[in-house]
Formats: sequence, structure tokens, C-alpha cells
Amino acid sequence: MAVIDLYWVQDPQGNFDIQIGNNKDFTYVQGFDTLYLYQLFCDRRGTKYDTAAPRERGGWIGDLFTKESGYESGSFIWTKRQARSTPKDLNEVAALAEHALQYFINIGAAQKVKAVVSGNNITGTITIDPNQISEFTALWNAVGKQTS
Repeated sequence: MAVIDLYWVQDPQGNFDIQIGNNKDFTYVQGFDTLYLYQLFCDRRGTKYDTAAPRERGGWIGDLFTKESGYESGSFIWTKRQARSTPKDLNEVAALAEHALQYFINIGAAQKVKAVVSGNNITGTITIDPNQISEFTALWNAVGKQTS
């Protein structure tokens, strides 16, 4: 299964925007250019064990449309926003990232996912097939910024 994603362009000031084609429609590319960011940084709805207050449990409003299938978008990385940068915490963030990216395997778009967290970076690979591996790096500013 091929994954179609939006094509992004960067302007001289460093800002990113969606590319619009001559036909006035979005320009698309095959791959995971933005979809992996959505899976990693969209807040998956938490439980009462993540936070007692229901209004603080995150979640994406669009998941109301996928309620019947049981699928929820995003990751639980948001639950680690106040974590320190200990090896244990960083390994937990990597595991949460891999859990979120498991979606690509579940829909048949990838065979394997791997994430590693070092400092403020989440890096990894999404193996589409043995001949096509998509690498990614995402900056996660929240890790290590909290004090005791």
C-alpha cells in the first residue's frame, strides 16, 4: 500500500507551507513527509491514569469520526512533556513514538518502524519494503526543559 502525503516547501525565511499545483489542488508525494509528524505529535487521548482531569487528557477532535473503528490518532508522547532527559525517560519516549508509528504497519504501508530519542531529537526509520526506507528526524523541544 502506497502512502500519499502532502508536499511541503520551505521559503527563504525557513517557514514551511503546503505546495499548491497549477491545477489549484494540493501537490502530493509518496511517502511519510508529514504523516509521521502528525502521528508523533498529535496528542492521543489519555486515560484517567495519565491525568485525573478529563479536560487535560488531550486527544484530537477528528477521532470522533473514527470512534467505531477504535482507531485513535497520535501518540502519548505528550504525557512525557515534563520528563527529564534520563536514559529511562528517553527510552520511554522512543517506545511511545514507535507505538504511534505502528499505525503505518497496521494499515499495510510499512513493514517496520524504529525510533531513537537523543536529547531533543527523535530519529528513526520507517521501512516500507526492503528496498525503500524512509528516515526521519523530529525535534521535540519539551524533553529536558523542565526543572525539579
